[in-house]
Amino acid sequence: MTETLMLAIWLILMALAFPDARRAKHPRVKTLAALLLFVRANLRELAPR
Repeated sequence: MTETLMLAIWLILMALAFPDARRAKHPRVKTLAALLLFVRANLRELAPR
């Protein structure tokens, strides 16, 4: 339960930070934003059942 709660909090924080990351010009930040988008797209597969 604790891991699920931490994952939910982390995802909410990343979702809030994502628009700022998309506007950023630094290549490393753009890579991070792409990774976050990929993780969010595949969250159903990554989530424990």
